[in-house]
Amino acid sequence: MNTTKKIADEANPDVVLNQKPTTNNKILPKDFFLLDVRTPEEFARGHIPNSTLIPIDEISQNLERIKQIKQPILIICRSDSRASYVQEYLEENGITNSKILEGGILQNSHLLN
Repeated sequence: MNTTKKIADEANPDVVLNQKPTTNNKILPKDFFLLDVRTPEEFARGHIPNSTLIPIDEISQNLERIKQIKQPILIICRSDSRASYVQEYLEENGITNSKILEGGILQNSHLLN
């Protein structure tokens, strides 16, 4: 399940996506629902504009809400480890339209507001 084959993003050829859906970009892909799974304290210190906070420990209670999201989901955390866990959990529950912000906020701080 953890493949590393790289493919180009058709909408933005400068962005490289991993087949295990992650993304590491200077500009976020358009039309994604930005799901931040960090703590409220981390989110308050800085977050990507238009992102929605659902802390990792509240994902299961919000599963039905997440299933209603029509756009692809970009999962955001501090380093990408919590995002990987959330992505796996979502996949186990039938939500397969997600990607992970590769490197998390630590490697993508330029995206913060």
